[in-house]
Amino acid sequence: MNANPIFSLSFQWTANLFLFMFFGLLAASVWGAASVTAPLLALAAGGLFPVAMGLFFLWGYMRVRRLQVMRAEFYADHFSFSGSQGSKVIQYEEIASLAQRRGTVFWVRETQLLIVLKNEGGPILICKTPKSKSLNTDLYRWLTNRLNERTSMGPSSPPFSAS
Repeated sequence: MNANPIFSLSFQWTANLFLFMFFGLLAASVWGAASVTAPLLALAAGGLFPVAMGLFFLWGYMRVRRLQVMRAEFYADHFSFSGSQGSKVIQYEEIASLAQRRGTVFWVRETQLLIVLKNEGGPILICKTPKSKSLNTDLYRWLTNRLNERTSMGPSSPPFSAS
């Protein structure tokens, strides 16, 4: 296996940020009221804002943790990802098709990548397509070129078509 990935992305820092903010607000509420029931006391005292913000950060953390792909690394001959359904290492020969779409990730419109595998039913959704300044391309174009190179090596294999 290669030591350095060509493309990588991670949403782990986002999850950690949401969790840090949630526990920071919770600790501030508990410390301020000196009680375990500080969110209820803050709500009863008219402090709806800290409770709402704490719930918002908890919701954000849960949303990030449920992503199908939380971390992905793309190497020359395979890619690996981990997320809500565990970790997998997949060779590029197992990819049946690629597709791009525009989607919303935390209120921001992003270009997303759908990878359909030959032996699995549902597509793998990567919420944000990373770009490489050193390669001057994005992950979708790089993967399409990589798959076209791999399929054109075989004597009778048709070129890969990205859908």
